[in-house]
Amino acid sequence: MMQKWKAWLVLSRLTNSLMAGVGTLLGFLCVSQAEYSFPSSFYLINSHRPLWHWQDWLLGFFSISLLAASGNIHNDCEDLAIDRINRPSAPLVKGQISLRSAKLVHPLLGVVALGLAFYLGLFQGILLCLMWALLWLYNRKFKRMPLVGNLAVALLCALAIYVPEALRIPNYTLFAGIFAFLCTFAREIVKDIEDIEGDSQQGAKTLPVEFGLRSASRLASLVLQITVVLLIWAMLQRIYHWGFSLIGVVIAMLLLKLAFQLWHKPQAWRSIQSQLKIAMGLGILAIAVGMI
Repeated sequence: MMQKWKAWLVLSRLTNSLMAGVGTLLGFLCVSQAEYSFPSSFYLINSHRPLWHWQDWLLGFFSISLLAASGNIHNDCEDLAIDRINRPSAPLVKGQISLRSAKLVHPLLGVVALGLAFYLGLFQGILLCLMWALLWLYNRKFKRMPLVGNLAVALLCALAIYVPEALRIPNYTLFAGIFAFLCTFAREIVKDIEDIEGDSQQGAKTLPVEFGLRSASRLASLVLQITVVLLIWAMLQRIYHWGFSLIGVVIAMLLLKLAFQLWHKPQAWRSIQSQLKIAMGLGILAIAVGMI
C-alpha cells in the first residue's frame, strides 16, 4: 500500500505541484500588502473577507496544487510511449499504477481544483477553467510543437501567481509572474533537450528536435540573461525592500552561471534543471522577504 501511495506522489510530481501552489501564496502576499494602502479595492468575488485571510490563502494553494497534479498525471498518460524511452522508471511505465486508474484520477483532481477555485471566487474559478483548458491542450497538442508547449507551461506558472488578481490588471503580481514565466520557459527548453531521444523517436517536433541542441540551449541561455536584466532593474528601482536585493544578487549570479553553461558548454541537463528550480525557489523567497 505504501509503495502505491509513493507511486501516486511520483506520478503527480508532488514537489512541482506544491511549488505551483506556493506561487499562488506568493501572489496573495503581493496583493495583501497592497491592501494596507488600498483597503477597499482588493476583495475576492463572492467573499467579504480580505485577501490576507488564511482560508483564502489555503483555498488558492490547494486549488492550484491539485490542478497542477491533475495536469502532471494527464501528461504521463499522454506520454506513455515517450516515457518508455526517456523515463523507464516512471510509475505508469513500470506498471505501479494502471493507465486506467490514472485516466480516472486526473479529471477528478481537476474537478476538485475547480470547485475550490469557484468557492474562492468567481473570477478565480473562471481563471482555473482557462488554465485547465490550456493544460489539456498542452498535454494533447502543444507539447509536441516547438516553443508553443514551452510557452504554455511558462504561462501556466505565471498565471498561478496571478490567481489573487484573476481577470484584473496584474498591478501587484506582474513582476513575480514575469520572473516565473522566464525561468520556467528556460527550464522547459532544457527539459526538451534532455528528452530529445524519446521525442525524436515518437515524432514530437520540439525545439531541440527541429532546430538542434545548440540553438535550443542558446535560446535558454538568452532567456536567462533577460531574467538577470529584469532582476537588476527591479533592484535598481527598489520595487521591494532591501532583503529582495540581497537574495536577488545570489539569484543573478546563479542564473548567469547557468546562462554561460548553456551558451558555451551545454551538458548535465538534469543538473541545470535542478539549479533552475533552486533559482525559482530563491526568487519566491526574495520577493516574499522584500514584501514583508
